[in-house]
Order: sequence, then structure tokens, then C-alpha cells
Amino acid sequence: MISLRQFATLTVVTVLAATSAIAHPALLATRGENNLNMHKMLDLINHERTQNGVPAVSYEPRLTQDANHHSGYQSRVGTMTHNDSNGNTLSRLVEAGIDAVACGENVAYNQSDEDEVMVAWMNSPGHRENILNPDYTHVGVSHINGYWTQVFATLKGGSQGSSSYSPGGSTSTSEADMGSPKPFLGLPLTNDLWSTVTNNYRRSPSEPQQRF
Repeated sequence: MISLRQFATLTVVTVLAATSAIAHPALLATRGENNLNMHKMLDLINHERTQNGVPAVSYEPRLTQDANHHSGYQSRVGTMTHNDSNGNTLSRLVEAGIDAVACGENVAYNQSDEDEVMVAWMNSPGHRENILNPDYTHVGVSHINGYWTQVFATLKGGSQGSSSYSPGGSTSTSEADMGSPKPFLGLPLTNDLWSTVTNNYRRSPSEPQQRF
């Protein structure tokens, strides 16, 4: 039986970075208010990417800081959303001084752990697309008071304090029929609501109509 959980997504950027059995101290330090095992989450993300022939992504602490901010915001307002007082994901990264060529995010609510939320995201086409996007190079993730946020980005000039991993030690997500998520447009959460949102933000000379 599948219990109804709520989750939503927003696209970010992910690319090169695989996982290893050696945990980086910065990843383990993300426990606490951010109730998340970042090393396990990165392992799960890169397991899915490598299984689908996509380069792994690297952990980026600045993206996790943004994810922390956004999970905290969602918790305060009691709503899943990809926008806050600083605007959408790209606006938040710009405000934080993060130079991203492309970005996106996945958000979710009420999944119990890293495995469950990854299964939910991978069973939603929009969220899966974010996780497997070959353009993405870096990721940060947060889990605060039930609200999950993945922020992916393609960073210009590399990363500050990112960690790379070589393939290996991946943990496979379990199979589960999570059902088909329904559109979510920032409405208050209810106990029986499945929801998903996917947004893409790109900055490219070939797309001048899109703002940075």
C-alpha cells in the first residue's frame, strides 16, 4: 500500500561528480537543523546518473546553503513552492553571488528519508529529468521539518569547496509505485495531496529573451 505523501520539484543543474565510500567532512556536517545525510543523498543521485549514462555531480556547499534557506522558508509558510521573498531559484542564486549558467530544483514534503524521497522524485518525469540532466555539474540538498529541497546548477568558474567522488559504493533505491504526481501551484499542503512542479532556468546567448 502506498501512503500519500506530498512532493514537488523544480529544475536545477547537475553534472560531473561521482560517489565514493569516503565521506567528506563537509557532507557529514550537514546533519542537524538540516536533517539530512548529504553523503547518502549524493550517492543516491550519482547512482541514478551513472546507471543512466550521465556524468556524476559534485557537492557544492553554497547550493546546500541555498537549499537550507528554501527548505526553511517552505517550513515557515507551510507550503511547497519554488519561489520565496528573493524570487525563484535563479534569483536566489544570483542574490547569493553564485554564478550559474543553468539551474533548477526539486522540492518535496513528508518523505521519511533519502531513499523514499529519491524514489518519489525518480518516479516523477519532471523531477527525474532534473536528477538526470547531463548539463548539471553541482548539487546541494536540504531537509528541514519535512521539507526537502534539491538545488542543481551548472557553475561558471567551478566551485568553492565542492567535493568530488569516484564511482563506487552506490546505494540503489528500492522499487515502489509512487503513483502519478499531480500539478502543484503553491497551494497549502493537505494530507492527501500529491504534487509536482518543474521549472527550468537557463542563461544562454542563444536565449536572450530569458533573464539571468
